[in-house]
Amino acid sequence: MKNTLPGLTPFWLLARTLVLSIFAVTAIPLVLSVEKVKLNDWIGFAGNVVGAIVTLAAATVAWFAVQRQIAAAKELAERQEVALLDLVATELLPFAQMYALAWRALDIAAAQDAPAMERGLGLVQTIVPFRQYFDEKMTEIAPFSQGLHPLKRWQLQEIERSGKLLGRYYGREDEDIRPVRPALDVMMARARFTLFASALEAFDARFVPVFADRTRSEFNEESDAEQLRPLVDQYEATGYVG
Repeated sequence: MKNTLPGLTPFWLLARTLVLSIFAVTAIPLVLSVEKVKLNDWIGFAGNVVGAIVTLAAATVAWFAVQRQIAAAKELAERQEVALLDLVATELLPFAQMYALAWRALDIAAAQDAPAMERGLGLVQTIVPFRQYFDEKMTEIAPFSQGLHPLKRWQLQEIERSGKLLGRYYGREDEDIRPVRPALDVMMARARFTLFASALEAFDARFVPVFADRTRSEFNEESDAEQLRPLVDQYEATGYVG
């Protein structure tokens, strides 16, 4: 027979166990006792046993109720965090798409000769959003990040840091700060695009396909100096870079 009250099953089991326990503890000693049991003594003994069992049953019911409340609160918190993650990712997606488009132009420019590379780099600079827009968006997102897991908050900080680094390099207010050779420009820009894409992908997997076809830099904290050292050596020896 199908159980139509699944939520009450534990309570029926608890009630049945309670009745059987009371019977076993109170009635059986009365029946098996070799000596005549005084009614007052038996009632007192049975009352104590029943009281203890009822107290234990009440504590068990309360424990189950608390566990249900904890599970409900945890489920609610998880749903809220999922909603916040979706909100933040949705807000950042247009920036990711614009950066991916600029990155595509950078990949195309990297394969050109110097004059064409310069024009391609100018296109990249045109596509990259104003740093001010990115800063404003991160400011809007900040209050919502308080409800996220600490790891997600840290990842969001990495997105902001790498996005500002890329915006500072290509931001319109810093147009006069440009590398002296297009090849160096491509190398440095690719490193910044890679950092930004990696931060977004770590935050939410939906950003992975956005940057799927882009050429990434192998820059990392250990190799940056080694990769840039030849440029310094070349400048020291010839006075030129690139």
